[in-house]
Amino acid sequence: MASVIKLKRSSTPGSVPSSLEAGELAINIPDKKLFSSDGSSVFNVSGDLYNAVTQANPATGGADIVLTVDNAALSDDVINLVGSTSVGVSRAANGAIVFASTGTGTVDGFNSAVTVQLSGDVTGSATFDSGGDVANITTTIADNSLVLGTATTGDYVASLVAGTDMVVTNNAGETATPTVALADSIAANTSGTAAKATILETARNIGGVSFNGSANITLPGVDAAGNQDTTGNAATATALETSRTIGSVPFDGTANINLPGVNALGNQNTTGSAATLTTPRAIAVSGEITGTANFDGSAGITISTTMADSIVANTSGTAAKATILETARTIAISGDQVGSASFDGSGNINIATQTQADSVDLGTHTTGNYVAAVTGTANEIAVTGTGEGASVQVGLPTDVTIGNDLSVTNDLDVTGNLTLGGNLEVNGTLTYINSTTVTIGDNMLKLANTNNSDTIDTGFYVQYDDGAQKFAGLIRDASDGSFHLFDGLTTEPDQTINFGATATATLNANIDGGTY
Repeated sequence: MASVIKLKRSSTPGSVPSSLEAGELAINIPDKKLFSSDGSSVFNVSGDLYNAVTQANPATGGADIVLTVDNAALSDDVINLVGSTSVGVSRAANGAIVFASTGTGTVDGFNSAVTVQLSGDVTGSATFDSGGDVANITTTIADNSLVLGTATTGDYVASLVAGTDMVVTNNAGETATPTVALADSIAANTSGTAAKATILETARNIGGVSFNGSANITLPGVDAAGNQDTTGNAATATALETSRTIGSVPFDGTANINLPGVNALGNQNTTGSAATLTTPRAIAVSGEITGTANFDGSAGITISTTMADSIVANTSGTAAKATILETARTIAISGDQVGSASFDGSGNINIATQTQADSVDLGTHTTGNYVAAVTGTANEIAVTGTGEGASVQVGLPTDVTIGNDLSVTNDLDVTGNLTLGGNLEVNGTLTYINSTTVTIGDNMLKLANTNNSDTIDTGFYVQYDDGAQKFAGLIRDASDGSFHLFDGLTTEPDQTINFGATATATLNANIDGGTY
């Protein structure tokens, strides 16, 4: 069955809705009139046949009659405006509304000519006295009525200003024609450092010869006959002015020299400290521990020692420190705890202890809490087993009655029916119900009880599989407060839903706006 959408409606002729929401529609069935609202007042949208309303004309202070023809079936109907002269109004097949005189007289002209006058920055006028005449107005822009930059768009040059060594003439007046030229004399700024110059402002001496850059120069002893001043220290020399000795061998730089004992036969003076011994020496350890090593001073040495096969030690009297007892001793524990171990000092010992039977009194010899006995509660907990060596079994009786709250940390399996007299609070991430029918006696079903910030989407959804797992449901969008009836969502809904990835679901229902 197709869906039925009923607007807010009235069966009373002449009835107008007292109020409507902005954009809401209402219809008067006998009058065949449709109403809506702009949020502040109700207005007539359309009606049967021709809809004529009166509205104020602020320009004339009178009233205008607005005629609306909105029924295409009335293309051949005629509306007569009756006065001193009748005027017929008809709607043509193309939708045009035609006014035509149905009496005598004329309505195609004015009693007197009318002039339309333009004033301001643009002037002009035209006179017409007939509705069929065309009045052309020739316009003129008044002098000095357009201000450049204010009444115009685009770039323009307001004036020219002469810069350094420039001359600007004919620069005054609205129709001026400026001329730009170079000044008769141009003064160049020679201060600072020139990137390129043909002469130095101040001549400089090079090797005692004046140089200003205007011409090449020659230097005596370089590219011309003469001598250079060679006094002072030379950066590069072939001989020392004063000869020096190296290892008692004279050296003036004119030739290589040989050093005795270095690159020639002879002896060097070796007095003082040497890095090594000329003859290595042996360092020896003797006695019950022996060992030797050669030492020449070039590096440290390590002496490997050997202990003699027999060492005679004095064992009389009491040793201050000993590693073993001559006679092993037994260390024993008695009383409520018993145990023993042999000890000769050669190593640590462990004594294995054992508690004597009935030697520890609970609550007297022990600290901390303990259970003296376990008792059950009728219809809640059943307990079997008593005595010192008993195995106590705790379980549920056949019929269980819980008088107060029940908190279950892990799984709870109930084979039979479960009836709760109080509230049921379930804390977790999933509440799974697998039954044929879920019946709720309450008249209201509340979702999102802890939603206090209105930042998550809320509603309900279902899962189905049409070849792929999908979801459909009715969700309130927290971003704008609107409800979405969606279908075909491939990702299971969470706190927020991407409605752009879903299709709008089809709703088969009767939608009734009620009556007014």
